[in-house]
Amino acid sequence: MLVSATIFGLVHNFSVEYQLFAFFLGCYPCFVYDYFKTYSKNAFLAVFIIHALRNLLVIINEIYLKN
Repeated sequence: MLVSATIFGLVHNFSVEYQLFAFFLGCYPCFVYDYFKTYSKNAFLAVFIIHALRNLLVIINEIYLKN
């Protein structure tokens, strides 16, 4: 999880603060994946939906709320 979150944080290199935010944000899908892998067969789908919703919120914020 730490390796995955670190890579995720480093790839999002807008600023050091954003890299730290992305690191912690990258930890969450790992926890979700692990949880759903244990209790369900839809672990990838759960992480996919979380990531898609996060991206959708960012797009809505950029388009509609930053005017």
